[in-house]
Amino acid sequence: MKIPILDNYLKHKRELREIELAMANEARRMFSYDAGKKGRLQDDWSSTTKTPSQNFKKEWRTIIARSVNSFDNNPHTVALLNTLQSNVIGNGIRPVAMVKDSNGKPIEGLNKQLNEGWKRYNDQWDSRGKDTHAELQKMRFGETFRTGSTITNLRPSDKGSYLSITNQVVNVLRLDESRDWLTMSYNEPQVKSTVFGINLNENGKAVSYWIQGLENPVSADLMRVDFRTIMAEQYLGIPWLIAALKYLWANEQLISDKLISSRIQAMIGLFIPNTLMNNLIKKQKNADNQLEWMQGKVYYGQKGEEPKVIQPDDSIKDVLEPLQRLLLHAISMTLGLSYQTVTRDLVRTNMASGRINVNEDRKVYRGLQKWFAKDVLQPDWETFVRYMFLEGKIAGKSIVDYNKDRWKYNQAHWIPSGFDFIDPSKEATASIDLINNKQMTYEKWYGEQGIDYRDAFEQIAIENGLMKELKIEPIDVQNAANKSKVASGDSDREEDD
Repeated sequence: MKIPILDNYLKHKRELREIELAMANEARRMFSYDAGKKGRLQDDWSSTTKTPSQNFKKEWRTIIARSVNSFDNNPHTVALLNTLQSNVIGNGIRPVAMVKDSNGKPIEGLNKQLNEGWKRYNDQWDSRGKDTHAELQKMRFGETFRTGSTITNLRPSDKGSYLSITNQVVNVLRLDESRDWLTMSYNEPQVKSTVFGINLNENGKAVSYWIQGLENPVSADLMRVDFRTIMAEQYLGIPWLIAALKYLWANEQLISDKLISSRIQAMIGLFIPNTLMNNLIKKQKNADNQLEWMQGKVYYGQKGEEPKVIQPDDSIKDVLEPLQRLLLHAISMTLGLSYQTVTRDLVRTNMASGRINVNEDRKVYRGLQKWFAKDVLQPDWETFVRYMFLEGKIAGKSIVDYNKDRWKYNQAHWIPSGFDFIDPSKEATASIDLINNKQMTYEKWYGEQGIDYRDAFEQIAIENGLMKELKIEPIDVQNAANKSKVASGDSDREEDD
């Protein structure tokens, strides 16, 4: 016996369920992510949900080896590093002590002692006694760029050195990741995990480092690994060109394939009917009555065949150049640099686009300068300051004073090498206007030229004093420039780009 009320209820329930399913399917269709879909078209789109360290763990030595190999063999990779080194590091990023009192005023006497001490320590920074701290900055930057990280190891200095410490730069491949699963056998309570041979505490901070060939780990007080952090849970740096390596490899293979093709083309064979060349080639056959394949040879076919030339495709202009340009664009974008800056290809560039590229590239350089100074160079300075206090190099101060407020005494301003003017006349005039209108400080302007404004003012004072002593009239540069413009008729005419 059917119950009408129950039948109606079940019918309406099915209808509601069908409506809910239809709405859900429509919602998924409208709001789903293509990157999350699975199916025949996405079957070969592999991915992983592991942590950054787990993703990098198994392949890190292979990736570093491929990155280094690219620098050894690919001129475009070398050009990328040279461009960054010359613009980010230049002649070296140098520190200026900025210790201030409780009122925010610089303590000139203390700052002067630190600055003068650094000049000597800079020359003795390298444990090999070969390079200065400033000179090694390019090498350390390049090491970070190629392998992702650089290791600095504190060592005792030779007798007679200004401070009792010196430094050794170690390749990151010296880390011993085979110790990663032996942490429990190492008796150090604060070590909670070991990744890439780095002993970490519960906060993920490095405690010590396992180095190949050493029985015990090196304390983090004496050794550190520096790298550019780009993701959470990252304990080791990743080569900067990791995203471009496959394109660099493709570029090498593309050129190699074209070179092989061109070499084959140089070995063209010409097929001519034997009725025309029978007598000519009779003496060129070997013992098996066959023609041997050799460069420059003429070959013949069967009677009645037309002459033929083996002609491989050699469309370098139509194929190779556009493909190379496409690959180099992708490689340049990996670092946020312009194609023109990396390749020096200015064929399709005018003054306006060139300026835009230079300005955008300089934003990348300045960002890298700040990172390198803060993460790599500032720890060098802090070690130097600590030992200056520890070894009594600061008059009237001791290590006790330093330990009371380390942050205060560690303050320093890092000045990178400056950038050249793009349009010297216009930029110099604009800078003068900004300074006169109090929109730019001398510290900022001189800093962009890689000069400490105090040094500049002191030098200007020395030069002015000497000119006065020798009764030399100072030159009014601004009036001289204006007179030059009037004389040349350019005072009211703006130069075209």
